[in-house]
Amino acid sequence: MSKLFKNTIAYLLIGFLPVAANFLLAPIYTRFLSPDQYALVGIATLFQTFLSFFLSLSLDVAFSRLYFDYEKKLKLKYALLSTLLLAVVIISIFIFILLFFIGDDLFAMLLNNRVFRFSNFGYWVVITTFSNVIFLFFALLYRNEERIKKFIFWNMTFFFIPVAGTLAGLIILREGAMGAIAGRAIGSVLVIGLLLFHYFIFNVKVIKLNYLRRAIKYSFPLIPYGLMFAAFSNIDRIFLERSFSTHDFGVYNFAIMITGLIPIFLNALTNAISPTIYRELTNTKDHSKIRTFNYLTIFVTTGIICICVACVVPAMELFINHEYADAYPYIGTLFLSFLPYLHYLIYTLPLSYYGKTKAFPVISFFALLGGIFFNYLFIPFLGIWAVCLSLYVIRAIQLLVAYLYAILNKFHVFYYLIQTKAIVGSVLIVIVYNVLLILHYLFRIIPIEIINLVPVVVFILLSIFIYNKEVKAIYLQFLGLREVH
Repeated sequence: MSKLFKNTIAYLLIGFLPVAANFLLAPIYTRFLSPDQYALVGIATLFQTFLSFFLSLSLDVAFSRLYFDYEKKLKLKYALLSTLLLAVVIISIFIFILLFFIGDDLFAMLLNNRVFRFSNFGYWVVITTFSNVIFLFFALLYRNEERIKKFIFWNMTFFFIPVAGTLAGLIILREGAMGAIAGRAIGSVLVIGLLLFHYFIFNVKVIKLNYLRRAIKYSFPLIPYGLMFAAFSNIDRIFLERSFSTHDFGVYNFAIMITGLIPIFLNALTNAISPTIYRELTNTKDHSKIRTFNYLTIFVTTGIICICVACVVPAMELFINHEYADAYPYIGTLFLSFLPYLHYLIYTLPLSYYGKTKAFPVISFFALLGGIFFNYLFIPFLGIWAVCLSLYVIRAIQLLVAYLYAILNKFHVFYYLIQTKAIVGSVLIVIVYNVLLILHYLFRIIPIEIINLVPVVVFILLSIFIYNKEVKAIYLQFLGLREVH
């Protein structure tokens, strides 16, 4: 078994820890939190998503890329990390002071909810977000260094202690949403304190402002992209919070938490294969291995999405409080909406590697615009279904604009970007599922549990009869038996 295969398995397992937390905590959340209380957890998550971009200014992305320029220079590599960590600390202190004075007024203006304010929930979210941003730098460091033991140890520590804090707030103190949010914040910051202490004890503390300038030059175009990415990634929850009841928002937020399996899986897979892909692009002209990794990502993720659609409603009926049953009809749609996003990620690979980062704000802008227009037009007619379907629109626009940028930069001819058959398969899965879903709501002939089995059946048939060569090639190369030509 190759080192890459071992690392891939390890990264995937570690990447699934947050998913495991979601599934393990789901029955606890639904037992101790009503949908209205869970809505407060959802608002905290929404606030954290936007806040993370302000605290990091995308410096974590810059570190991930610039690391390879200093990979063989130990002191310079750690000087880069120390400089960016200090920058994040200074930025975080400034933003906390700013929100201390204007946070309550800002939340009163932006939120429909009248309970969530900075003075009660917000500062706990700042602590959690700061901890997550700092931890991300170390996760990237240990991933790029391929120090798998440290990567596993600190990821598990950063998983278990915040979860313990959440459970303590919910079960022991019985403080509801406040207990869950504050308990997670306390657990997160404790781990980050230990991690920073460990790092600075064993490494030279060197700050180089020219490294910060270089990182900002790389990350600056990504800042508007990050904010717009946060906006269109959460446009569904933004519209729900503003346009629907607190109960509806709580139920929908729970459904989003369950479907969070997919982006976390993609992140775990990216952690496993990104260093190898960048090295292949840097050191070789034969990109067959990269193509195999791309198809591996597409097929494995598509299969997982289809399996999740098939299993999610029976699992919810078995383990989840029936107050959340309103999510049954649309949770399959939320899972399948990740299919176009999956293909979009493939087209962003050369844009990231060759420094075409100015494309990302444009992609985000058009996706955000499409999501806003779709929701405004169709919410009056379709209600919450418009919010769900807008995710297809947003992610399809991302895919289309990224493909146009690939054409403009003549990247579309790269062998490792060709994915026409896979895109056709994804479109087929989505069309068949949604046609049956429409028939279900018009005539109530086929139960939703049966309809949710259709994507996995279509995926299996495609894999056997259409994509059998690609599947075999992935299997063989991933095991190191032969190259794909």
